[in-house]
Amino acid sequence: MLGVRVENVYTAGTVMRESRALTQNYGARLSSWNDLSSSLDLTLRNRDYTEMFEQQGRADVTTVLVRSQTRYTPLRRGIETDLLYQVSTEQSSRLQRIFVRVAPGSGQYRYLGDLNNNGIADEEEFVPVRFDGDYVAVTVPTDELLPIIDLNASVRVRLTPSRFLDAQGWVGGVLRALSTETYARVDEKSTEKDLKKIYLLQFRSFQQDSTTLSGSTIFTQDVHLFEGKPDFSLRFRFNERQGLNTLSGGVERFYGRERSIRLRWQFLRELSAEVDLENRTDRVTSAQASSRLRDILGNDIRLDLSYRPEQNVQFGLALLLSNATDSSPAVPLEADINTQTVRWVLSFEGAGQLRLEGSREEVLLSGPSQVYAFELTRGRVPGKTWLWRAAFDYRITSFIQATAGYDGRAEGGRSPVHSARAELRAFF
Repeated sequence: MLGVRVENVYTAGTVMRESRALTQNYGARLSSWNDLSSSLDLTLRNRDYTEMFEQQGRADVTTVLVRSQTRYTPLRRGIETDLLYQVSTEQSSRLQRIFVRVAPGSGQYRYLGDLNNNGIADEEEFVPVRFDGDYVAVTVPTDELLPIIDLNASVRVRLTPSRFLDAQGWVGGVLRALSTETYARVDEKSTEKDLKKIYLLQFRSFQQDSTTLSGSTIFTQDVHLFEGKPDFSLRFRFNERQGLNTLSGGVERFYGRERSIRLRWQFLRELSAEVDLENRTDRVTSAQASSRLRDILGNDIRLDLSYRPEQNVQFGLALLLSNATDSSPAVPLEADINTQTVRWVLSFEGAGQLRLEGSREEVLLSGPSQVYAFELTRGRVPGKTWLWRAAFDYRITSFIQATAGYDGRAEGGRSPVHSARAELRAFF
């Protein structure tokens, strides 16, 4: 498909030709051929300005958009493969992080005040909070436009041997119980002039301080045993992500890694348990001073017991033990965390439920530090914290629904804080 667009503007008392754009669209489809389906779309657009507007600073724009999506599912869907490749040329700008005030309790940040007395609300003066935040962080573009390449590519491969293997014996049993899923994704917004470095996925040219506006890579590997079985299942996960953001204040790099094991076991029809073991790394570095900088290594153990004597009644107990160390300060800071949570849920079949929950949290820091990374304790404050909650949701009729909730907390020995809400909705 071809398209021509001519734009005229009214200036200096007359109508003048501003630009002419030629757009070309090409596409191809392959649908369900031997378990293979694929699509390819290509868009080319050239916008040329007249000489008068070029003298005013307008520049000709060439846009290339490529999108390819492929899915292959052979062996009775025992192998599932999804490929996505999308790239375009466009104009974008460097980003800056600003903080916007919102209703109290609906934000994630709190403003500490003008600590350096410069009359400006600097980024370092906003801190993340777990409750009662009244600011949100928003990333907005600056005025400077740059020609960039925007690339998104991903691959997912899932193996389910039980769908295509008929092997007998213990080897066959193990293989049929096994399933895996691999996922990799790369995103890159770059000002690189040599387009082929980005188009052809030359990864050494990605996440460069001099050319990358924002970029990230994610790799996840899951290995399952008895996936989906209600009586027993096991999952091993490795997840790694790294990236770079170029903000108006400088370049910021981040790295995160998760290595975890999840075990689900139903001892009896009424009693089940879930156990999570997790080792995590969370690192943010930058040449500029920022409250976001951190280098955290942590280990978590979670246990969740669920007892359901009746189909509509559930009792639960959740325990967490966590140890994390932030090595970014001059003196590394260590946090030991333990939490206990009890819950009771009563369900009204087809109508709603009532949920009661109470938690005790304790955070012990290795030093008397008053400033530490939010992610070190995941928002919890030093000392003991008590949380309690009640939630009720009930559909009175097909057109009337009632909800009510109550939350209370006492953080680190402070006075309790209570909040409640109720709502009645009618649909016409």
